[in-house]
Amino acid sequence: MFVTMMERAGWPVAGILAIFIVAAMTGVVSGGPLDPPGAPGPTMKTLDQIPGPWSRALFADDGPDSCHSSRFLCVLSGDTAVLDRETGLVWERVPSAAAQASWNAARDGCRTLALGGRRGWRVPAEEELASLFGSTMGGHPFTLTLSTFYWTATTPPGSSSGRGVLSVNPATGLSSASSIPKSDATRLRWCVRGGGADDPL
Repeated sequence: MFVTMMERAGWPVAGILAIFIVAAMTGVVSGGPLDPPGAPGPTMKTLDQIPGPWSRALFADDGPDSCHSSRFLCVLSGDTAVLDRETGLVWERVPSAAAQASWNAARDGCRTLALGGRRGWRVPAEEELASLFGSTMGGHPFTLTLSTFYWTATTPPGSSSGRGVLSVNPATGLSSASSIPKSDATRLRWCVRGGGADDPL
């Protein structure tokens, strides 16, 4: 068979092949060990090890009215919205300062909002809005109308036909003492994105 190979390939090629065979048999040519030199390192990374386009690239030190603090981060085109890292919700940075004609008007205003090129906004639940206020809020980037109330999507227990809703005052972080009729025209609108859905009534 070896002679047949040499006849077909020609003597020069056969001679080179023979040299490699002899070298391999004598240990001159070796493929090396098949086992890796050590255990392979981990391939998974944590979120802190992966540079993110929202937080890592824009992060800055905390400060009064900080747009890039450890909790709040301005996002979307023109920094028109704020990501709350604590809850994962995205809020309007500058809520509407105009009193809404009713709760339905506030709801429709959020549903048609296209802030920063994004749709899908809604009226927040009472606990979502209240979560922004308190001693842990610190510096924040919002422009708010204080000493007034903002609509929420929360219907208080025992409300007649489920038509009343609670509202939150950012100056105190407290809900109004009683349910507010949805026809009330003195509350403001503050839209949020993400999380659950608003009251369908």
